[in-house]
Amino acid sequence: VIFRYFNVAGAEPDNSNGLRVKNPTHIIPNANKTALGQNNILYIFGNDYDTKDGTCIRDYIHVLDLANAHSLGMKYMFENNKSNIFNLGSGQGFSVKDIVDEVEKITNKSLNYKFVERRKGDPASVLANCDKVFSILGWEPKYSLKDIILSDYNWRKSNNEYNG
Repeated sequence: VIFRYFNVAGAEPDNSNGLRVKNPTHIIPNANKTALGQNNILYIFGNDYDTKDGTCIRDYIHVLDLANAHSLGMKYMFENNKSNIFNLGSGQGFSVKDIVDEVEKITNKSLNYKFVERRKGDPASVLANCDKVFSILGWEPKYSLKDIILSDYNWRKSNNEYNG
């Protein structure tokens, strides 16, 4: 079984594990690091896309939803003895500005951010079509964007080793 992941983020609710990268490139960890004062500024790549607010739209999935999909994928393989390819995301898009706004709402902090030039090759919108994984594996994401952001924020707040 092959899974195509769409912007995995989030952490264990008990803060025991999260994205263990000192300098993450994803918007959610970087926005949370900015809220925690671990980044001076959050750079947003482009504000001139053909989207509602000019910033890129992406699909996000919580790491625990991803883990659940892997369990279902193994079960599928053993029961059916066949291969398949599935997209794993929420099927719902959020703009970079939506992420910034949600982080500010959750943390009750204003983020210091700056719009800079687009990154070469970044499309305006990338969303997962999850119909196949929903129907064949019976998988659906359980965690919301708020859950993803809050769990990552809480993990980063309690694990300074990965936040410098």
